[in-house]
Amino acid sequence: MNTDSGVNVIVFEVLISRRLQPMLGECSTRVTDGLRKVWGELAAGFDLRPANVRRVYSQWEPTPEDRAFLASEFPPAVRVSYSFRRPPCRREWGRPTEEFVRAVDAFERALEEHERAANGGAKVGAQGRPWWQYWHWPGEGNNPFIGKPD
Repeated sequence: MNTDSGVNVIVFEVLISRRLQPMLGECSTRVTDGLRKVWGELAAGFDLRPANVRRVYSQWEPTPEDRAFLASEFPPAVRVSYSFRRPPCRREWGRPTEEFVRAVDAFERALEEHERAANGGAKVGAQGRPWWQYWHWPGEGNNPFIGKPD
């Protein structure tokens, strides 16, 4: 989940070497063809084929253009899911909805509680991590989900 309402997280679950692999990408919430753009980047970068896609997840509801792309590009059995409905007016895309704000608040509270429990009740910093975790972050300078620098 991305806590920035202007970013849409998209995951394509793809069959690769007999294993289902989640392939993650991001795009602006404001674009009408985000699924096509993210798929194009992932397919080119990892040599993926539409026939191997099993599921698609979009943090924000797919647009009509996204739905048309999915119908034309992928097998009919591909399941599509999303977490948040888009505002009906396009100029409001990218703005947080009430549902989104509630989910982000709940996510951040749960994350803080999890980190507090994992650190034996130790005080966490402003970013929700103990002070000592700011220095040696695993994969520093690299996004482990997409293999590109942050």
